[in-house]
Amino acid sequence: MGNISKIILILLGFSFFSISCGSETKSLETKDIQGDWQLKEAFRDGKKTGTLESVYFNFKDNGTVNTNFNAEMEEFQSTYEIKEGTIVVSGNHPLKINAERTLEDELILKTGIANAKFKLVLEPAEAGE
Repeated sequence: MGNISKIILILLGFSFFSISCGSETKSLETKDIQGDWQLKEAFRDGKKTGTLESVYFNFKDNGTVNTNFNAEMEEFQSTYEIKEGTIVVSGNHPLKINAERTLEDELILKTGIANAKFKLVLEPAEAGE
């Protein structure tokens, strides 16, 4: 087999691998985030922070969200929708949040507020909290 044939086979193999891996990626849907979520750990500008320990999100199936994730750490209710893996929160505290659901039943949210980048790792809230 010539060198050109080997190169073509290698490129085809990489193309097949890229296509098969890409097809396994599942886009985030409303049902993936619905429910009560509490903070497991938080990072501000890449460093772990404890100042957000009481952060929570409650994503409802009617397109509303209750959370206290804002500069004032005060609870508010707003509307949300998911657009291409991004949670878009509207209202007085608008946010665009990159989100992913992990196999460990965690919800990872990445966003920015007041020139700081945040990564929030959330877990399902325990009953009664």
